[in-house]
Amino acid sequence: MNEHWNQAKTVVAAIASREDEGGLRGILRFPEWKVQVVQSLRSLSAAVKTCSGCVVIAGTRLRDGRSWKDVLDDMEG
Repeated sequence: MNEHWNQAKTVVAAIASREDEGGLRGILRFPEWKVQVVQSLRSLSAAVKTCSGCVVIAGTRLRDGRSWKDVLDDMEG
């Protein structure tokens, strides 16, 4: 069995809605998932730089007014 399978997986979520945050935490409530919610594109970029192989989830709008397209552009380069 792959030893990495049992390690915690990090989800960095840039979502504005507290309701969406609660829903995401409910879905990923298992111990192998670590959910890190960020409020802005800047904090998302910083979080992604510190994690290896994390999953990024972005809502339609971030709290700083940026969009998921801004997140995608930032991830690309």
